[in-house]
Amino acid sequence: MSIEPTPWQVLCLLVFSLPMGVAGQPLRISVYTPAGTVNRYLSTPADRANAAGVMERFKVSKIWIEGRRGDQYVTPELLTAARDDFRARGFVVSGGFTTVPGKTFGVQSNPGRTWLNFQADQTQRDIIKFFTENAAIFDEIMVDDFYATEDTTPESEQARGNLSWPEYRRKLLVSLIKG
Repeated sequence: MSIEPTPWQVLCLLVFSLPMGVAGQPLRISVYTPAGTVNRYLSTPADRANAAGVMERFKVSKIWIEGRRGDQYVTPELLTAARDDFRARGFVVSGGFTTVPGKTFGVQSNPGRTWLNFQADQTQRDIIKFFTENAAIFDEIMVDDFYATEDTTPESEQARGNLSWPEYRRKLLVSLIKG
């Protein structure tokens, strides 16, 4: 006779065994800083020193600095200065990008949605430009897409072919990044 655990029992087992599985590893805390926040609160050395002090109190070890979120854009000069300031203070620093359209960035997908039409030429040019600028600054860039996968425009549907939507988007983004 076999007894199947309930979902609740499996969840409890996972939760209570988690501390044992990570006991030998130190807790690492990362902070993701959106582009608007970078421009507003990290634009000067004094601002960055203040932010670093707060993060040190909370034992943050890594900061993700977003370079673009729709029309919110951080210049390469500010990204480089912030990266260098935080690295000098002992933080691990990487870049970030949020895949939403703006008035001057990309093309909106389906009407009423705030996601990119990934197949639109303008979106692809803008993504290529972003990664070209930011890959020169960061070794690692997080694509924060909010699971923004509602672009089912006719252009994207045709380009997708027999691929699943996740496969299509992943293949397209990798092809744009590789150039």
